[in-house]
Amino acid sequence: MYRPGRGSWFITALVQMWALIALLWHPPAAPVSGGWKIFLRIAAGAIALISIATGALFAFMTFESSDPWAQWMTAVFTFGLFGLPTSMVGMVAGAIVLKAGASEGVAHVLCAIFLTISYFAQWLLLSAALLRRSRF
Repeated sequence: MYRPGRGSWFITALVQMWALIALLWHPPAAPVSGGWKIFLRIAAGAIALISIATGALFAFMTFESSDPWAQWMTAVFTFGLFGLPTSMVGMVAGAIVLKAGASEGVAHVLCAIFLTISYFAQWLLLSAALLRRSRF
C-alpha cells in the first residue's frame, strides 16, 4: 500500500502494480462468481481497447517528429504520464543508455521507445490478467 511518509514511492507503486498483475494472473482460491466474471471481462476489454487506442494516438504524436528531443519530450508527457509507474523503468533505461556512452539523440529515441514498450506492457498485461482471472 502507498504510504506517503516513506520514501521511494515510485518504486512502491511499481511493485504494487506488478504485484496486482501477478495476483490476478494466478488462479483464485475460490471460483469466481458469474457477476464477477462479467465484470472482469468488461474491465479487461475496456482497458485493452482504451490502452490500444490511446497508445496508437500517443505513438503517432511521438514519432511523427524527426527531432529526437521532441520525440522524447512527447513520449514523457504521453506514454510516461499515462504509463506510470512502469514508465519509470523506461526513463531509467534511457538514462542508462545515455551514461553508457550513447549520443543524446540516440538516448532520446531509445528512451521514447522504452516508454512506449513499458506503457503497452503494463496495460495490456493487466488486461490479460483480468481476462485470465475471469476464466476460472
